Order: sequence, then structure tokens, then C-alpha cells
Amino acid sequence: FYFTRNKLTKMSLSPTHRHTELKSGSQVINLAILSYTISMSDRLLMSIVIIPMSLEYSWGLSTQGFILSSFGVGYLSTQVLGGVAAKKFGSRIVLPAAVLA
Repeated sequence: FYFTRNKLTKMSLSPTHRHTELKSGSQVINLAILSYTISMSDRLLMSIVIIPMSLEYSWGLSTQGFILSSFGVGYLSTQVLGGVAAKKFGSRIVLPAAVLA
């Protein structure tokens, strides 16, 4: 839709343009799903692998808690920084960078 002389006019899109919009939109969605999967895997696996890591490196409960807490703080801070970056640069730039990082 666009405005001309105080009228709202419907813009007709060519089939090629519609396909390009759908393709780029599905790429963003697929990247979001991939980043969510990686994030949830990290959160799940960190709580599991802390046990063998603590046995291997002789970590006490306070060290284990510090490691798990620092993982949570890092997760929270990257969510905030990612949101700010997405607002400034757009999701089409930030999502691929976040997935590849």
C-alpha cells in the first residue's frame, strides 16, 4: 500500500517480487530457528557436562556455580546486545552474524 493524493492505493507486486520477499523472510525464520536451537542446546548441555568437567578438573560446588552463573550472565548480555544490534542494523545482518559467531 502507498499514499497518493490523500488516497491509500494497493500496490500490486509481481510474482517474482513476492517470491523474493517470501524467500528472504523464510531465510530469516530459518536462521532464527537455528540460533534458537543452538542456544537451547548450549543451555541444556552446559548443565549436563559440568558434572564430568568438575570431576576432571576437581572443581568444588562454588566453582561449578560460578561457571554456570557466568554462562547465564553471558547468555543474558548477548541477548540484550543482539537486540540492540538488530534494532540498529536489522535482523538480516545480525542473525547470520550471530549464528556464525
